[in-house]
Order: sequence, then C-alpha cells, then structure tokens
Amino acid sequence: MAYERALAALQAEALPVRQAVCLKLLGPGDDSYPDSWRDSATGELPPLQQLAVQAGLSVPTLRKRRDAAIARARPEGEQT
Repeated sequence: MAYERALAALQAEALPVRQAVCLKLLGPGDDSYPDSWRDSATGELPPLQQLAVQAGLSVPTLRKRRDAAIARARPEGEQT
C-alpha cells in the first residue's frame, strides 16, 4: 500500500521532477536508472541545474517540487 502510494505520487510528476527525486534519494549513478535518463557524457543522471532547464523551471522551484513529491510519497507520519 505505501509503495503504491509512493509510486502514484511520483508518476503524477513531470520526468525532470522524478529524476530530481531519484538524484536526491539514490545519487547520480544508481544502476537502476534507465539509459534514456542518463547523460551520455557521464553515464549518470544530469545535475539538478540541467534538470531544471529541461523542466523549464528555476533550480529553487525544481527543489521545491522535488521535496514536495518526496513528502507526498512518504508514509504518513514518517519524517525526513
């Protein structure tokens, strides 16, 4: 149930926001990332600044959306 709620919360977000969530929680080079998400030069997720450009957002706005998505995905009562 908690997993389904977390997945639903993330699926509602734009791809750059989901990538920013993964970047924060798993780091830039996790093996679970699809190749299409990876920067071809580094083999890792793009940095937050590049994800913000892709989303058409400022870095602070992307951070706020990322943090809000993480908060919605957490089980009720769990703190960061």
